[in-house]
Amino acid sequence: MTARFRLVLFCALFLLGLPLALSACGGASKQSINGQVTAVDATARTFTLAGNDGKNYVFKFGSGVDIVHIKEHMDGKKEIKVEYTGTTAPYEASSAD
Repeated sequence: MTARFRLVLFCALFLLGLPLALSACGGASKQSINGQVTAVDATARTFTLAGNDGKNYVFKFGSGVDIVHIKEHMDGKKEIKVEYTGTTAPYEASSAD
């Protein structure tokens, strides 16, 4: 086996295996849920959402989520849409509107 062939084979296996590894880690699947914020814990940097599907969700604040905005939705009892990643709580909130 030549060095060039081994390099091409390695690159091909890496590119084929990368999507599989990302999906196994939950890194590639973004989800969303609508509902009302029922609690905010500024110290733990988490908030709880009562989803319109009847379930409760706990999220940790991601870099794109403003704690003040979340608190305003809770105080005003306004519905919010949260986009998140992860498969177990606390989920990582990436945006909230």
